[in-house]
Amino acid sequence: MRENVIAEKALPKKLPGKMPKLPKETGVVICIILTIIMTTAAILLSLDVIPNVLKESSDRYNAAAGLAKDAAYEGAYRRSYDHAEAKSHVTNRASIYVESLRETKELEVLKVHDVEFVVENSSSNPGHVTSWLKVPGNGVFVVNLPAECIVDQERSHVRVRLPRPELKSVDPDYGKIKVLLFKNDQFNDSYKLGEELARKQLTIADYLIRKEFTSNENYYVSAQKAARGTIECLIRELNPGIEDLKIDVEFY
Repeated sequence: MRENVIAEKALPKKLPGKMPKLPKETGVVICIILTIIMTTAAILLSLDVIPNVLKESSDRYNAAAGLAKDAAYEGAYRRSYDHAEAKSHVTNRASIYVESLRETKELEVLKVHDVEFVVENSSSNPGHVTSWLKVPGNGVFVVNLPAECIVDQERSHVRVRLPRPELKSVDPDYGKIKVLLFKNDQFNDSYKLGEELARKQLTIADYLIRKEFTSNENYYVSAQKAARGTIECLIRELNPGIEDLKIDVEFY
């Protein structure tokens, strides 16, 4: 009986089932501490996140700007290409006419002029007449046609091949012949003698003028230059609507 009483006294009156209630001041302090911790964590987090966000935004902006720039360049390039292509097609559809060069037989390209002095001494003829003549003469260089024309419609190019210019005719300018000296030592006034002497001197003058025209290479160079310019001008006049028309003239 005594043992039972001692046991009951040893047992506590209430078993601990709940946490002891904290004072009100302690709870306020804990809330303040938690608020400071959360604020600090948010600030630290923002310091790490914001730069990344700004970097990603900058990268997206640069990428978009690059795409816009590329699109603008591509658009400008395409418009320029389409304009050039349209212009080229307009030119390529035009027909180049050179038929007159294929039908014409001869093309006059250059007129030349020369003066020769022909001296007949008294010892060179039976009438002992001395005669000095100033004889001007004219010559004409021509190109024999038809020409060989190679036409490239797509590139607006014409290639013309034709013979070198040649001297066609030589004619003394009779209206401008001057007698510088005429002397008859024996007073022979025969018209026949005068006519024969005049024909002789004119024949010599014709030979000298022709020789000057044919032996002087400068005349051929000038004739080729004149022929090239004449043919180019003719082709352009036949094709006034074709821009950037290229013309090459060759001689053989």
